[in-house]
Amino acid sequence: MIAATSRSTIFSVVTVVIVVSVALLIAERFPADPSQMILLIIASIIAAYVLLRSPLVFVGLYYAGVVLVRGFVYTGIGPMYITELFLVALLLQRLLTGNLNASTRPLVANRRIVVPMLGLMLLATISLIRGYHNGMLAARDSVIIFYGGVALLIPTIFTSWRDFRRFTHWMLLVGLVLNVLLVFRLFTEGLGVSEMATPRLFGARTSGFLFFVGALALTGVHGRKPSTRRYLRYFGVAQFCLIILLSGTRNVWIASAATFMFWSLFIRRTSLSIDTVLRYAGLLAVFVVAILLMSSSQYTGDSMEEGFRRAATSIFEYQQSASASNRIEWWTEAVEITFDENPLLGKPFGSMTLFVTYDTKYGRESRMAFHNSYVTTLWFMGFPGLALLLLLLYRVLRLGVRNSHRPGPEATRKMNIALTASCFFYCVIAFFNVILEGPQSAMLFWLMPGFLMALHALSNAASSSEPADQE
Repeated sequence: MIAATSRSTIFSVVTVVIVVSVALLIAERFPADPSQMILLIIASIIAAYVLLRSPLVFVGLYYAGVVLVRGFVYTGIGPMYITELFLVALLLQRLLTGNLNASTRPLVANRRIVVPMLGLMLLATISLIRGYHNGMLAARDSVIIFYGGVALLIPTIFTSWRDFRRFTHWMLLVGLVLNVLLVFRLFTEGLGVSEMATPRLFGARTSGFLFFVGALALTGVHGRKPSTRRYLRYFGVAQFCLIILLSGTRNVWIASAATFMFWSLFIRRTSLSIDTVLRYAGLLAVFVVAILLMSSSQYTGDSMEEGFRRAATSIFEYQQSASASNRIEWWTEAVEITFDENPLLGKPFGSMTLFVTYDTKYGRESRMAFHNSYVTTLWFMGFPGLALLLLLLYRVLRLGVRNSHRPGPEATRKMNIALTASCFFYCVIAFFNVILEGPQSAMLFWLMPGFLMALHALSNAASSSEPADQE
């Protein structure tokens, strides 16, 4: 049996390497340097072995790369980016190991979410076919198809509570590494108070991941000793402070406040003690002072206080901010155009948005995003696409809230709370940024629905096995 398993693994690794090599050959992307080619082949063999032996480790390494390496998700092999390659790799693993049929079981347990997700992917496919004449631009717009596929595959990989603990432990470690990098940059350069001033280290993308890490730390699920769990909770609070202070963008502040209200109204069950409030308030005060002292130099040329004051004022008086007022005008105009031209299907993928800008780097005009994932969905897939997306998000959040109150293991309930809150945070951010369809952000967002579906399938399996265990 062991020999047969070894032969099967070796055969599968060779198959994957051959497929990758053929793809590179067709795409004419083999490196000219022989040493680089050797490294590429070795990396392919290692990646294939990890993928086939432990897809859980493969997923963990992939998301670590997404978070820590800025250009990782934009790496392409011919017309295929790393996002699509990731989905193809997972599908190939399911096929080679013969687990594709078994993979449908957790999806059946989540059919109320799977059905609108498949519907959204179908509409995206139709929009892609309609926009085929736009070439690769249409393909880049249609990545929601791949993200939906990844979300559907996540429940087929995380099949036990041990899988969740291993992966979330790994994400906490990645979060700690990212925090070290950010603090180092604070001491050496100082961080800007806007998303663009901190080239994608902060803003909606990184803030979303840090929110996820902070929520995981606060659950109390990780750490064997009570002292470790207590320190992790302090780290979680400090993580939220870091998000609010250093993002410097109103969208992150609005999303943080909205998520706290969502948690208070729909999830919370216990009240905080006065002692806990005072300790966390003291921690917050120390953290605020420390960050303000460390961040004296800014890329924007403004002080932290001035930048925060301007961003906070624009939340309540958006007319005073050119960025806020312009975005609202874009969204309004996009809705009106879609309603007038094609409310049923919208514009095909690859179509121009409302405005373009000249890109000096590439010497050509480039499209600008709407900075609103819901308006983008409406623009490319019409009102049915937007309705399916909203239905999907509603059902995902509803599932998370219900499972957070469901009788069962305390650890599972707390993990549901962390995932649901993180998912809601992303949903709010999506009103102001490219979150649900942007390469880095979307890969992290669609991890949340996949996780919630996997936890739901595990809870159902545990409930159905209880009578048998009692007998």
